[in-house]
Amino acid sequence: MGLSVNFVHHLLALKRAGVLDGARRVVEIGAQQLADSFLQATFELDEIYRLFGRPRADLGAPVGAENFIERAPYSRVFWTSLGLDYAAIDVDTREGVTYLDLNRDDVPFDLYRAFDLVINAGTTEHVSNQGNAFRIIHDLARTGGVMYHEVPAGGTIEHGFIAYQPVFFMRMAQQNEYEWLRFNLSAMQPAPVPEYLHEFNRRYVAHRFGGAFRSAAAAAGDAPAPPARRAGAAAAPALPDDRAPLSTCRETEPARGVEHAPSEPVIS
Repeated sequence: MGLSVNFVHHLLALKRAGVLDGARRVVEIGAQQLADSFLQATFELDEIYRLFGRPRADLGAPVGAENFIERAPYSRVFWTSLGLDYAAIDVDTREGVTYLDLNRDDVPFDLYRAFDLVINAGTTEHVSNQGNAFRIIHDLARTGGVMYHEVPAGGTIEHGFIAYQPVFFMRMAQQNEYEWLRFNLSAMQPAPVPEYLHEFNRRYVAHRFGGAFRSAAAAAGDAPAPPARRAGAAAAPALPDDRAPLSTCRETEPARGVEHAPSEPVIS
């Protein structure tokens, strides 16, 4: 997960448009690192610092794409140097990061409706439970806050679980009465089909994309007893886990009451 020069351009446009005026708190969905292209965007970064009224900070040097995960600087220094209070949610215990599983958890009370800017820069495509992930984003943003999404829309066959269609965000914005601020669809580098998928194709003679599975218990001929469950709770299969630039919306839903009850963005 990383912030690139594309993010720099979007942040600069949002700041120039005035939608981030008065912003004080930012949260990242997954703690981000700074890509080489971000660090090399000298002119744009100079302009961002000027617009935020802050002196230019040393964010570190490019490390090369092959060293990104191990050596690229984290974005915390960037946000704090702009004068913003920074937070991140992740399945991590790094300093300044709140542990939160996007598949299952709710937003903690102290983070509920607390942020002016919520950034999903390549995280939710790694999450199976899309409804819960976007509910968390919805619950983190204050009324009038900005939700930024930069996610794959196709072609990344081994990157995460989800490739989003533009209509996903269009419908979600429409049904939750979000205000559109920006939309951009850009090309990515071609991604080769990995060899294991070629082998799957040869082995199962697939004529179109799809799949059929038999449960392990049924395949083994077992007849296990129904699992114990709480009253009213439905059994659910285990979700896949993938822990190893599209749209920006503003939250416009009327403010809720003091009582903390997780809300539910509409996705259909």
